[in-house]
Amino acid sequence: MNRSIAPSLTLLASLLFFHCGPPGGLTEATLADHADALTTAGTDNLFTITMKSTSTPPVISKLSISAGLAGQTATVMNYAADDKNGNGSLDVGESVTVKEPGVNRFDATTVGTTIAVSFTEQQTGNVYTLLSSLEWKPAN
Repeated sequence: MNRSIAPSLTLLASLLFFHCGPPGGLTEATLADHADALTTAGTDNLFTITMKSTSTPPVISKLSISAGLAGQTATVMNYAADDKNGNGSLDVGESVTVKEPGVNRFDATTVGTTIAVSFTEQQTGNVYTLLSSLEWKPAN
């Protein structure tokens, strides 16, 4: 490739991504701590993610939510969706309750610690689109 046009192509690609947003559209979601106390059972309700705005609602069966302490590998969590209209998508105002995956990942020792949460949607194969990066700070 001609070196003089390579920076121009990179700039063009960056501008297109900035203007158009990531694949799947732009998403705004909020996270709220669950009222249940954290235990060592491995089945705790952890938090709820609620869709605030989205240009393309994600398909519930293709969601992946992972959580982990800074510097550690995140764990994919289980979730239960509140699909109020039954269309299989997480629409504005709908939410997912995120739970431990049957193994204790968070307990009383993590109360007050900031946990990084990734909210993604599977596109094709092992390709995922990041919908939102969130933080969770368990209160109890």
